[in-house]
Amino acid sequence: MANLCNNFVTIRGDRATLDSVAILLQAHKERRDTGLRCEPPIWEIDSIERDGNIIMVHGPSKWVPPHKMLNEISSKYDVSIRNEYDEIGMNFAGHTYYERGYEFDFNLQFYEYFFFNNIDEFQAQLEILIMTMKPESTFDDVKEILLIGWENTPDSSALQTMEQMYNRSKQNLFQ
Repeated sequence: MANLCNNFVTIRGDRATLDSVAILLQAHKERRDTGLRCEPPIWEIDSIERDGNIIMVHGPSKWVPPHKMLNEISSKYDVSIRNEYDEIGMNFAGHTYYERGYEFDFNLQFYEYFFFNNIDEFQAQLEILIMTMKPESTFDDVKEILLIGWENTPDSSALQTMEQMYNRSKQNLFQ
C-alpha cells in the first residue's frame, strides 16, 4: 500500500487559460486520458474549486507530490502553480512553485517544515501526535518524535515554544 502525500495546489492565471486548465484537471479527476504524465505518482484529485483567477486543487498522490504533471501544466499554460504538500509516514513536507516548466522546491522533515512555515498546522499536527501517545507521556517523549531528522536543530527558544505549545495542547485535550 502506498503512503499518501497530501497536495494543496493553487493555480493562478487569466480566466481563459484557467478555463482550459480546469477542463484538463476535471478530465484527470474523472480518469480520462489527458496526455499528461501523471505516473509516478498517481494523483487522486478530490476537489477542484474556482475563485476568479485562482483554481484550488486538493487530493493525495502516491508517495511524492505530482511534480511531473504540475511542471508539465506550467510549461503548456501561462500559469503560476504552488503546491504545498506533506507526507507524515515518510517524514517530509514542503512546497513547490512551478512556472514555465521550471520547478522550485523547498522541503524539510514533516514537523520541522510546519514549525518554521505554518505554525497553526504545526499545532494541529502536535495535537494529533499527543492524542496517539500515552497520557503519561511528557514533552521529552514528544520531542524525540518531533525532531527526527531535522536539518536545522532548533535553538532553545524554538524548543521552549514547542514545549509551551505542547503543554497548552495537552491541557486543552485532556481537561
